[in-house]
Amino acid sequence: MFPARRAYSPTPAAFAMANRTEPRLTAAEVRRALDDPRTLCARLGLSRGARKQRGGLMILCPWHEEKTPSCSVRGGHDGTVVAHCYGCGASGDALSLVAVAHGLDVRRDFPEVLQEAARVAGLQAGRGETRQEAAGRAAATGPALAKVGVRSSSPRARHLVLVPGLPLAPAPTSAAAPALDDATFAAISEVLLHAGSLDGGALTDDVARYLADRKLLDLARAEGWAALPAPGPTQAAWVRMLVDVFGAKAMEASGLLWKRGRGHTFAHPGHRLVIPWRAPGGAVQTLQRRRIDGGSEKKYVFPAGRAARDMYGVDQVRAGSVLAIVEGAADVLALRWLLARDGIEASVVGLAGAQRWDAAWARYAGKQAILGLDADTAGHLAVGGIAHDLVLSGVEHLERWKPRSGKDWADTLRAER
Repeated sequence: MFPARRAYSPTPAAFAMANRTEPRLTAAEVRRALDDPRTLCARLGLSRGARKQRGGLMILCPWHEEKTPSCSVRGGHDGTVVAHCYGCGASGDALSLVAVAHGLDVRRDFPEVLQEAARVAGLQAGRGETRQEAAGRAAATGPALAKVGVRSSSPRARHLVLVPGLPLAPAPTSAAAPALDDATFAAISEVLLHAGSLDGGALTDDVARYLADRKLLDLARAEGWAALPAPGPTQAAWVRMLVDVFGAKAMEASGLLWKRGRGHTFAHPGHRLVIPWRAPGGAVQTLQRRRIDGGSEKKYVFPAGRAARDMYGVDQVRAGSVLAIVEGAADVLALRWLLARDGIEASVVGLAGAQRWDAAWARYAGKQAILGLDADTAGHLAVGGIAHDLVLSGVEHLERWKPRSGKDWADTLRAER
C-alpha cells in the first residue's frame, strides 16, 4: 500500500497481510495507556463533583455512597494510575476503576475488564483472529475498526485493533462566529505577514534562528510564516500602524490587539512567531502565534474568538491523495519534507491539538490515510475517535505512524535532516 519508509515507525509492512494473527495486550500495557488520572476519570464518568489535587483528582468514591469527594485518583510512582478512598479504604488501579464504573468484578470478570479498559484507552487487543475474520466481524457489528492497524511502543503489542474512541473536545466549528468578518481579518493578516516576513532582517533575526535550529526556516518561509518584533518601541509602532489603517474597532474585534488605557498592545506580545492557518480556498482564516523564549505562558495562542476552524494545510490537500494527519503546523512542514525525501506522495494536514478534531474533516480523506499524532498520551487517546470517523467516511486503509526520533515529526526532522 505504502512504499518503504526510513524516517518513520509506522505499522510494519507485515501489518497489511490479511491473515496476520493479533497478539493480546497485557494488563500492564493497558494500564500504561491509561496513565492520565483526569482523562481516565472523565471517560469513566467519575469527574462529576471532583476537585483537582496535585497529580490528579479527588473524586466521589465509586465503591461507596458519599456526598464529599474522598477518593484520590493520581499518578503513581511507576507512572500508572492509582486510586485510594480515605472514606471506605478501597484501593485499586486503572483497571479497578474501569471495573467498578462498568459494574464488573476485576477478578471474576478480568477478561471483560481488560477489554473495556482497552476501549476506554482507544485501543483493543485482537482475540487471536485473522485480519480477514476481524474485518468480517467489523462489517457485521458496525463501525468497529478491526481493519485499522496501529503500532504500540511495546514489542508485545506491535499490532492492535483500534475501536471507536469517546467523544473528543467540542468541534472548533461549533464556536460562536468571529467578531470580525473573514475578509477583513485576512487583509489584516496579509499586512502582518508581509511586514514580518522571515527575510533575515534584524527585527526577526532571533525568530529565524529559532526556526533554523529546528531545520524549519526554509520550509516556514515558503509557507509565509512571519514574526513580530520584540516588545518595545517597534512593536508599538506596528500597533499604531494597524490601528491607523484598519481602525481601532476592527483591530480590537480581530483579537490581535488588547486595549490598554487609551492605547493598544498586541495580545500576548511575547508570542512572536506568526503562523497563518488558511481556509481551503487559501485565505488566511486565523493566525496562530508561538513563544520562542521559553516563557511561562502557554506556547501557542490564537486570537480571542478566532480559533482554527479547519486543519492546517487543508488549502494544499490534493484530491485522491493519501491524507496524513498530524498535530500542529510545524509537524505538517516536517512530515511533508520527510515524505518528499522518501518519494512518498501524501497531503499532510495538522490539528491544533490532539483533542481538536472535527468529524466533518474526514471529508478530506480518500481511500487511504495515515494518523501521525504525537507519540504521547494525548495523541494515543485521540487515535480511536479520529480513526472511527475516517473509516465511517470511507477510508479503507488506515495506518498509525509514530516518529522515530522524539515525540513528534519536528523532532524527527531535526534529527534526520
